[in-house]
Amino acid sequence: MKKLIFGSLVLVLLSITNTQAKPPVGVSVQFYNALSPYGSWVELDYGLVVWRPTIIRVDWSPYRQGRWFWTSDGWYWDSYEPFGYVVYHYGRWYYDDYYGWIWIPDYDYAPSWVEWRYDDDYIGWAPLPPYAVFSISIGIHFSMDYYTPYYHWNFVRYRHFCDPYLYNYYVGPTYRYRVYSNTRYRNEFDYYNGNIRNRGVDINYVRQRTGNELRERDIIRVNDPGQLDNTTNRERDQIRTFVASRDELTRDNVRNVQFEKSERKTTMNIDKIEIGDRKREFSDKNSRDNNLNRDLDKKKEVTRNDSKDREQYTNRDQNKRNENDRNIFENKKNVQRNDESDKRRDNKFNQNKNDQKNNTPEIKRNQNDNRNREFQEKRNDSNIFKRDVTVEKRNEINRENYTQRNNQNDQNRFNIQKRNDEQPRQYTTQQRNTETPKFDTWKQQNVKRNESNNNRSNDNSNRNFNSNRNNENKTRQKSR
Repeated sequence: MKKLIFGSLVLVLLSITNTQAKPPVGVSVQFYNALSPYGSWVELDYGLVVWRPTIIRVDWSPYRQGRWFWTSDGWYWDSYEPFGYVVYHYGRWYYDDYYGWIWIPDYDYAPSWVEWRYDDDYIGWAPLPPYAVFSISIGIHFSMDYYTPYYHWNFVRYRHFCDPYLYNYYVGPTYRYRVYSNTRYRNEFDYYNGNIRNRGVDINYVRQRTGNELRERDIIRVNDPGQLDNTTNRERDQIRTFVASRDELTRDNVRNVQFEKSERKTTMNIDKIEIGDRKREFSDKNSRDNNLNRDLDKKKEVTRNDSKDREQYTNRDQNKRNENDRNIFENKKNVQRNDESDKRRDNKFNQNKNDQKNNTPEIKRNQNDNRNREFQEKRNDSNIFKRDVTVEKRNEINRENYTQRNNQNDQNRFNIQKRNDEQPRQYTTQQRNTETPKFDTWKQQNVKRNESNNNRSNDNSNRNFNSNRNNENKTRQKSR
């Protein structure tokens, strides 16, 4: 009995060790060898193996470090990152709340696995999630309802869309939601001549908006990553890209590869993943016809409800954004109101403090003295001004009186002189009509007459001078 129990325990331990040593299913050795130096492989629930890049920058995201080319297979993403020739042409990307950005392997090659949004001013793209499945008949369809959040989109203006330094022109995080809300969705994958094409936004529309004639470049497929030097081939209108055969990718020949087995659950819905090895398992469970019918039904349902669901999604986000904006605005108003009340309180406190300081007897006495001094100075200034005005008026009046007096004196002198000049001529005329007196008598009479006239003129001049002087004294008294 003891031997049986011991044997069963050994078998259980061997089975556990065998399951732990079993490599991840459906992962190509080429993917492992190419991506192991730049990240780590993690096995999630149900044996799903993903690759997590070793990121230095916190704001890193896929499809940011590179540029766009228009090729015969549609829009081609030329990455500047050393692992870009694999992860941007195979597989899908997903942002997990715990692991961050993770890459889910797939075997289908495309020039880029992105979805598009655009309007008349901006064009944007975002990595397709693992729920996006490619079908030859209908292109891309989703295994579940999923919309890439707006903060995972990259938007630029059309004039910078094909710029080699595209990473310098992305729309900032604060304006990304506004641009996202104003753009419309675009997703156009097809299958042509044995290749998957990503037509995305129409090339003629992009040429019209950019104003440049974007030439079409040819894609040269190589199966050796060492032949991917595109620095010289871009000038020759050629793009070299790594395309491995599907047999090599699906061959389970992983050897000596370290991978992490995480016990932390992911936010990704693994049951809805239908790419890579999951796609093969799904095809084994169901027939191809059922898959095509289900894909067609989903595609019809998605196209029927796409506009309605997206509108509801944008409206919900817009309402949340508006509510957040209102809350921010109200918080700002409250902060401003509190600041103003604090300022008023501080000003009132300082004013009261100053009033208390100014209420001392000595300060009051000084203030009263200053006010009295200022009042006295103002009154003195006004009196001085009035006195100056009065003196000026008085001087003007005196000048006028003096001028009038001189004019009057001149007139009197002129009248006296005129009278004196006329009297001898009258006397001579009168004597001619009578007897002619003696010369001596006439001379004496003339001298007497002149003396009397002179005395009379002097009396008149004295009288006028005295009257003018009296008038001047009266005006002075009145002015005073």
